[in-house]
Amino acid sequence: MTLEAEGLCVRRSGRALLQNLSLSLAAGEVLAVVGANGAGKSTLLRVLSAELTPDRGQVRLNGRALADWPARESAKRRAVLPQHSPLDFPFTALEVVLMGRIPHGGPGAEDVHRAALALAEVGLAPLAERRYTTLSGGERQRVHLARVLVQIWEPLPAQEPRFLLLDEPTASLDLAHQHATLALAQRWAQHDLGVLIVLHDLNLAAQYANRVAVLKAGQLLAVGAPAKVLEPTLIAEAFGLPVQILPHPELPCPLIVARAQPAPAANQAATQARVPIT
Repeated sequence: MTLEAEGLCVRRSGRALLQNLSLSLAAGEVLAVVGANGAGKSTLLRVLSAELTPDRGQVRLNGRALADWPARESAKRRAVLPQHSPLDFPFTALEVVLMGRIPHGGPGAEDVHRAALALAEVGLAPLAERRYTTLSGGERQRVHLARVLVQIWEPLPAQEPRFLLLDEPTASLDLAHQHATLALAQRWAQHDLGVLIVLHDLNLAAQYANRVAVLKAGQLLAVGAPAKVLEPTLIAEAFGLPVQILPHPELPCPLIVARAQPAPAANQAATQARVPIT
């Protein structure tokens, strides 16, 4: 079973945000969605999370139209981490994570236990009683990651797949925690979760994703294994940037290196006028 988008079309203010886009996410895989700003990545995630209704097309969750699922039941099968999760109340970190147990009827003792485990999973167990409003931006992001993890913590009957949708989860994180977050996504995928991650860093996508989907102007340019999809011609088309693909020195994945581009003549002249040559 999968989380499947079929023929999605979204238009807003006369602009096509998604154009006949079809994509599926299977249990057991990490799927990275990449593309330039405005490519449609966050719009796709909003449709998959039922926050946005497409003008055409549909999303199916485990073979059933997403719109037909009761909210509580779909929340047990699919958790979403948006780019921004504003919260200004002085809850503790543990209390914020416990919000993820609402679809399960919490908070009971077992819910509190699972919330504590989720905080440990993201490396924040020592901050469980800290006020959320005193945390750094990166710590807040990890608290919300724990919140969505605990929402789909336990397996479903008959091993029905669960799905985790993450919109730029590494944006507020330092280098070590970027890798820790994506390694966590890999671990959870190995427990029969399907994980979709919107990313900007192509090298992180190459290192941690089983498949990469490349979007441009609301269309799906390609989807497949990183070594096949992340190639110079396609990257140049999607991002407008020439790159070189090298073998990674330690890992079985490609290494994407941006190629140096000469500055336009007008910019060179302006730079020379500002910076004295000695």
